[in-house]
Amino acid sequence: MAMRIKGTDRKAVEALVDTSEALRDYVRLYPEAKRRAVEIVTGVAGDYADMGMELVIEIAEDAAARIERLGKRFDLTASEALLALHIADGGSTADYAASRGITRNTVRNQLQAVFDKTGARRQTELVRLLADF
Repeated sequence: MAMRIKGTDRKAVEALVDTSEALRDYVRLYPEAKRRAVEIVTGVAGDYADMGMELVIEIAEDAAARIERLGKRFDLTASEALLALHIADGGSTADYAASRGITRNTVRNQLQAVFDKTGARRQTELVRLLADF
């Protein structure tokens, strides 16, 4: 099971973990992430002991700032940066094409440009490369 909670205050996330003994035992907070606080719950006590869980708490950041930062880092156009972040956040090329009203061929061409500029050869490499964006 995965639960994703978006928030704007990392201190509030840390306070939640600190005040919850159950969470503290199973949760890791990754402070080095610039835009996310990721917490992984690997097991739950009691009735839910068989269930593993992943809890991801994202620290919100202005999308335009992320696109600009990524564009500057790899010399990407705004469209290329937006696609790269969509892929890095777990989105598919088909979903991206549908949401932007463009063809899959256009997305493939943009993705190839992203690969060329970032040095990634596959989407999985791109996801790893952009983990901190």
